[in-house]
Amino acid sequence: MKRILIIIAAIVIVGGVAYYAYSRYAAQKRSEELAAEFTETGFKLGSGADEKVVEKINEPLKIDYGVSIYPGSKASETPSAYVENAGVQYTIGTFSTSDSADKVVAYYQKQFGSDAQTNKATLGDVVYTVITKKNINRPVASVYRDGKLTSYMLITY
Repeated sequence: MKRILIIIAAIVIVGGVAYYAYSRYAAQKRSEELAAEFTETGFKLGSGADEKVVEKINEPLKIDYGVSIYPGSKASETPSAYVENAGVQYTIGTFSTSDSADKVVAYYQKQFGSDAQTNKATLGDVVYTVITKKNINRPVASVYRDGKLTSYMLITY
C-alpha cells in the first residue's frame, strides 16, 4: 500500500514538474536560466541519463488516457504533453471544467469502480485529489481547484 502511494506521488510530481515547466515556457518564451533545448513542439531538459523530453499534445481531447475525459471538459491552456523520464513515456492530459472539484472527483471514482483509491497530495499550496485503482498505478486522475475552474490531469504510462 505504501509503495503504491509513493508511486502515485512520484507520478503526480513528474506530471507537476512537466506541467509547470511547459506552462512557464508557454507564458514567457525561452528563459536564460533554464538549460533546455526548446522547439515549437516541446523541449528537452538536461542530458544523458538525466534528460527529460516533453512533447506537446496538439489534440488532447482525442488521446486515450485509459479513462474517459470528464463530460464538457475543455483542454486546459497549459499544454498536454508526452513526457519521457528515465525511459518511461508518460501521457499527461490537462483539462478544465466549470463544475466543482467534488463532481470531477466523484466521476473518476465511479470510472475506477469499486477498486478506486483516493488520496490527497500537496505541491506547494495546491492540494491535489489523486484517484487511481488499488494495486494498479495507472491511469491516474489528479484533480485540483484552479481559481474559478476545476482543473485536472489524466496521467498514464
